[in-house]
Amino acid sequence: MKQVLDAACGVGYGSRMMAGRAKKVVGVDIDPECLQYARDNYAHPRVVYQQGDVCALPLPGGSFDVVVSFETIEHVADGEACVREAWRVLRPGGLYLVSTPNRLLISPGRGPQDPPANSFHVREYTLEEFQELVGSYFQNLQLFRQNLEEEGRGRNPAVKPLLPGEGAWFYVIVGVKGAE
Repeated sequence: MKQVLDAACGVGYGSRMMAGRAKKVVGVDIDPECLQYARDNYAHPRVVYQQGDVCALPLPGGSFDVVVSFETIEHVADGEACVREAWRVLRPGGLYLVSTPNRLLISPGRGPQDPPANSFHVREYTLEEFQELVGSYFQNLQLFRQNLEEEGRGRNPAVKPLLPGEGAWFYVIVGVKGAE
């Protein structure tokens, strides 16, 4: 069983779900109100919630087998710091699962220097930008897509492999931390 970090766990729903298959899940979020909600509503013997910044994690290096960070990187000013911290806390061979919305669909017509259409987003990424950022720290990248219309009633998997030329509302990348 794996030790998992849920970076920017929010209200803890995902952390609680992962606890069923993990040895331990640490859910980190910057918002104390979200963490209290998580503790009150998604407690589990194998889940610990703690406050922290995903760009400066309060955790020792090399302490996790898996780091997940879903729809977080677009909310931070320094996306590279977020990716670098995930790399730091992973053990060699560890997996990084990270997702972000597709800037071309979420903020159509806006360039990389324009503010995102979503006022809660600091920076949005195209697939190429996202791949370059994650690929600068992780290897063996696998690309997936998540499209809103596929999330109905479990008939189709919400996350599917990203094929060449396909678009997506959200991109998901899985990368491996190489040997240090």
